Amino acid sequence: MTVHLPRIGVTSCTRAISLLEEYPQNIVGSFWIMSGYGFEDKDIPSWWIDNVLEDNQAQGIIDAFEKGYFQGEHNNPLYLGFCIIVVAYSSNPAHLSYMIQHLRMWEAEGIGLLRIMARHN
Repeated sequence: MTVHLPRIGVTSCTRAISLLEEYPQNIVGSFWIMSGYGFEDKDIPSWWIDNVLEDNQAQGIIDAFEKGYFQGEHNNPLYLGFCIIVVAYSSNPAHLSYMIQHLRMWEAEGIGLLRIMARHN
């Protein structure tokens, strides 16, 4: 599957959002890796790890955002991260590819991407 996505090299979720909106049926899953960049003395909170037990993990992260768990921007170890979106052909699910998206956890990037994912979970 080849998808031409806009704004390659720009730190925003435009590419990932375009992919999810146009081809939701081809999304196998995603991995969210929060880098904790520059946070030597802060741990990733346990609620982030426990979110794997949620039925709709995307909605679980959105709920945490709405409770203010991502406030503090660069002082929050969950503010910067990466989303790896795994894609497959519907006719050949063994043919996998992926897209890596650098993101910030705020409405225009990571949370906006999760809102689309939550609709399709």
